[in-house]
Amino acid sequence: MTIIGSGYIGLELGQLFYNLGAEVRLVQRSKQLLKDYDPEVSAAVEKSLHERGIQVITGINYDHIVQDGGIKKLTLTKND
Repeated sequence: MTIIGSGYIGLELGQLFYNLGAEVRLVQRSKQLLKDYDPEVSAAVEKSLHERGIQVITGINYDHIVQDGGIKKLTLTKND
């Protein structure tokens, strides 16, 4: 499951679905999670998520989402 955005709500949802057994990845446009927070806090949260098995992808753009049957496919590109 892909969660778009990694503010505190996205992080809560990601952890909820992870705890329910989903494979979770968080994607974020900015270069850091919780972009309005102190960089050290952001780094500690990201490390904790990685240790739990939640994939974090930062610095990307969301190009488009396509419905393919019951699955939505998200196309991403890396920010420059």
